[in-house]
Amino acid sequence: MKLKKFFIFILLTLGLFLCGCDNEKVVLLFNNQPINEKTVQAPVKYFELGETTHFVVFNSKGFESPYLRMQIIKKETKTQNWGFEVYTARDIKIDATKNFFIDKVKMHKSGTYIMSIYYLNDLNRPLVREIFVVE
Repeated sequence: MKLKKFFIFILLTLGLFLCGCDNEKVVLLFNNQPINEKTVQAPVKYFELGETTHFVVFNSKGFESPYLRMQIIKKETKTQNWGFEVYTARDIKIDATKNFFIDKVKMHKSGTYIMSIYYLNDLNRPLVREIFVVE
């Protein structure tokens, strides 16, 4: 009986591993310093008001398109059920031959923000979404 459970466990693990290989692995990291080999190893999610928020987006498979949309949504805490406000959105031209791009943004209002990165041809499904806080 233990041997049967062991084989089922191995088959499930192998199946999950093989099925997961087709998914895009996209990572969004923030830092308060310009992105380089050292700062990318110590990501930050809390920033001071007016401080530049540097970010990098890694895509393990590379990017399908040289045009992406970056959108930042601000969570509103003054409403009863946490409303949302589009803080900023912009289209970005990237080098699609690389599997990453680096950019920065400066926030002028304190609050909790959600950054989403989209392909311009699919604005319904973000490549990646992360939360950061400005105090």
